[in-house]
Amino acid sequence: MFFTGLRFDYAPVDAFDLKLFVANGWNNSIDNNTAKTFGGQIMLKPADSLIFYVGGAAGPEQTDFLPAPGSTMATMTPGPVPGADSHWRGIVDLVVDFNPLSTLSFALNADYDTESQFTGIGTPNEVWYGVNLGVKWVVADPFAIALRGEYFHDNHCNIIGCPADPTSTSAPPTSSSVESGTLTLSYVAASHLTLMLDNRVDAANSKIFEAMTAGTFAKTMFTTTLGAIIATK
Repeated sequence: MFFTGLRFDYAPVDAFDLKLFVANGWNNSIDNNTAKTFGGQIMLKPADSLIFYVGGAAGPEQTDFLPAPGSTMATMTPGPVPGADSHWRGIVDLVVDFNPLSTLSFALNADYDTESQFTGIGTPNEVWYGVNLGVKWVVADPFAIALRGEYFHDNHCNIIGCPADPTSTSAPPTSSSVESGTLTLSYVAASHLTLMLDNRVDAANSKIFEAMTAGTFAKTMFTTTLGAIIATK
């Protein structure tokens, strides 16, 4: 997620930082409506090994004029969308960074999102949320192991979908959720180069992942990625 706009930053002491911003919406450099998104974040550092970040953002994100600028939707009648700017999207974000030892660190990230009348006037409000907990252990420099668990839930299937299973007679789920687990092995090959082997498994409550056989889908997916991180400092 990124924001394009103006930000105010106030840090009177090392243990406290306040950020406030106004932006052109979520993941938009050019806004799709006449309203703005407002947000902020507070950083609290009660100890050198513990940092809390609490933040959030809120504002209208639905297009208030159709077709949108640059759209090729010729069949849609041009004109303003009544009430679009009153359908706000909001997010509350929490990050906890805990480093009890130089070789051991924990990270917790939780988000809660809402948007009123998510798909237009008269449609249900949408709610989606997720949590991520990770731990990293430097086994013996330059080797490290990281474990991460994640959970994501979507109340009305608007974010990741709830496709029907053609092989089942049961009705498709009315909400969607995904659980993920990741094991990462890293090796610092040089002062500016780190190699990482990332192994991840995802499990959903409906068949949203493309399977090995073309045209088929599965509830679980396993991926392995070998990556390199090159730092300039």
